[in-house]
Amino acid sequence: MMVGLTAVLIWGMNKTKGKKGENAFLLEGSWRENKIAIYSRYEWVKKSSEELDLDETVYGQNTLFSVNIITAGLNYDLLQLGKASIAAGGQYTFYGAATKLNSLYGKYPMAFEIYLRIYPQLMKM
Repeated sequence: MMVGLTAVLIWGMNKTKGKKGENAFLLEGSWRENKIAIYSRYEWVKKSSEELDLDETVYGQNTLFSVNIITAGLNYDLLQLGKASIAAGGQYTFYGAATKLNSLYGKYPMAFEIYLRIYPQLMKM
């Protein structure tokens, strides 16, 4: 029986000369028991109007927008091929951005993905 919990906390910043720094923060965790894995992720990023390719006369020059992203997912190991495993899964993501961006992205943007994942098996020493 394989049981495991993993978590990570990451911070980063994009800094361009003459511009404000664009911070990013990520918190992610997953829990696995045997063939099932459940995971979630929270991301917070600052993006400039330039990076989002927005009209700076409308959205402001050097304006930074906060974007929040929450993802929850689940995958299940289907089979093993040699030293690799194949899992099927799905995830749902909700986005929250500055109100000023609602006309571009909608008030409650979201995404759903179904996927196959190929990954190496746990290495033993």
